[in-house]
Amino acid sequence: MRQAQQGDVASYKELLEGARVILLVYASRTLRRMGLHDQGSVDDLVQETLLAVHAKRHTYDPAQLFTPWLFAIARYKLIDFGRSRKRAGVVVGLEQVEDVLEAPVFADPTTETDLKVLMEQLPKKTRLILELVKLEGLSIAETAARTQMSESAIKVTVHRALKALRLRLSKKDME
Repeated sequence: MRQAQQGDVASYKELLEGARVILLVYASRTLRRMGLHDQGSVDDLVQETLLAVHAKRHTYDPAQLFTPWLFAIARYKLIDFGRSRKRAGVVVGLEQVEDVLEAPVFADPTTETDLKVLMEQLPKKTRLILELVKLEGLSIAETAARTQMSESAIKVTVHRALKALRLRLSKKDME
């Protein structure tokens, strides 16, 4: 995004394509968790978010991490999507939207430098568990079996890891 803001067209195209891939995962997972998943809705949400990124690109602060900025826009577009569905007569409970917004959806860490840096700050075992559950999409039971830990220990570890990442992100935003 920094290069794109300086007029590098190739970097901007690369950024939008990378963001599109991340947003497809985000939209698919969040809409599925809300019970509103269909390919048309996923595509619409991704497109609306990319349009907002394009329109708001001048507001991005190059001194900050890109990923939280992108996901903030995606969250607002998700809220707009929920509102539009409600107006169309589809029942979307507030608790569904809140649950989805509370749970970050991570993309492939090889394409997201910001996430990679934050993840590297976590203890090795915690990072492994978070990667298995949030990146690879394994269930709690599958992760417990793979790591030879109890399911409750996996849940606690994931919760604490997400809390630590949120704290680090909020500290970074305050800098």
